[in-house]
Amino acid sequence: MIPPSNVMITYSLVSGGTSVAALFMAGYIPGILWGLACMTVAYFMAKKYGYYSKQAFGAGDAGRIIMEAIPCLMGASSPAYSRLRKARWWRWSTV
Repeated sequence: MIPPSNVMITYSLVSGGTSVAALFMAGYIPGILWGLACMTVAYFMAKKYGYYSKQAFGAGDAGRIIMEAIPCLMGASSPAYSRLRKARWWRWSTV
């Protein structure tokens, strides 16, 4: 998860002069690096212990999976979710 977290917002309020936007921007690089580090560890652990998929996935499958994950990533109650649901290009295979 990329900040700001509750701790950053509380720090902003207590310190008095630090903006939440500045803390948010300062948290992007560490958040992205942390995510990449977790994915790298998961990759090497999977290789080490022999975890594998029973079927191969192509670019089309990856795109479909990402598109199906967008509502969860945005939060199902967001206005963008309702606009996305009304879009014609979207396939609702799981709903």
